[in-house]
Amino acid sequence: EIDGAEVCDIAIQTNNVNIDDRGLIYAVDRAHTGLHIVELTGEAAAIVGL
Repeated sequence: EIDGAEVCDIAIQTNNVNIDDRGLIYAVDRAHTGLHIVELTGEAAAIVGL
């Protein structure tokens, strides 16, 4: 309970992950917390040829 209101924890459940040719990674969350976009960089990007 926070400030008199009941609050439930949200568990992030990321799936449906895709990567584009620029190294951007798109991950959709099943718990309705949104679309997450991150960029592949450094050694990981070099391994896949970006």
